[in-house]
Amino acid sequence: MNWRERAHLQGWRLWALVAVLAYTLIGFLFLPWLARNQAPKLAQENLGVDLAIEKIRFNPYLFKLTVEGLSLEDPESGPVLAVKLQAVFGWSETPRVTDGQVPIVLHLLDPAGRPLAVTSDLASFWENAYPEVARQMRGRYPKHPWPDNPLSARPTMRTKPKRSG
Repeated sequence: MNWRERAHLQGWRLWALVAVLAYTLIGFLFLPWLARNQAPKLAQENLGVDLAIEKIRFNPYLFKLTVEGLSLEDPESGPVLAVKLQAVFGWSETPRVTDGQVPIVLHLLDPAGRPLAVTSDLASFWENAYPEVARQMRGRYPKHPWPDNPLSARPTMRTKPKRSG
């Protein structure tokens, strides 16, 4: 191997080393910094929510992202309670906290725990949305109670009792 070939090979090695070093610095340092600074701005602009992140780590060789201290707050939303719909039968009003000032946002779930509705006005939900929800759920979950008048029904986490005979 002559000196020109050797110099050319060493030049490629140098460029490969520079590329690996740049990839490492961008992945370990720049991308986490960029995500930590830009994600809260993008969340506020696009979603209207406040996002806070304590720490982000990214390993560019494993493509592994670790986020610590993630906090997402909706300034227009209050406290949240995820509950199965049958458990709130008989409730005429949305529960409130802080001396009745703040309504709890209810995430009403189907018997399998999937979301059905989100409301902070339970009386309006019973009157307007429940009849359609109950009609759909009767076909999907026939073993669960879907009363015509949920305000007079007893709250339950069980299926309908078995009929004897």
